[in-house]
Amino acid sequence: MNRITLTLREKLVPTGDDDRPPPKAPKQQSHIRQARPQQPPAKVPESGPMAAMLKKLFGKD
Repeated sequence: MNRITLTLREKLVPTGDDDRPPPKAPKQQSHIRQARPQQPPAKVPESGPMAAMLKKLFGKD
């Protein structure tokens, strides 16, 4: 847009269908996210050395 249009934007009245801005479409997900399947969240181990380390780190008994 040029400066005149920006300045007079509120005062301008559309005279026909060509003057009206296109209707806003809802925002789509990106194609990258659509292509990636959603994986379930990882399960926290309940036993073993990793579970012992996590219990020690987070203080869960």
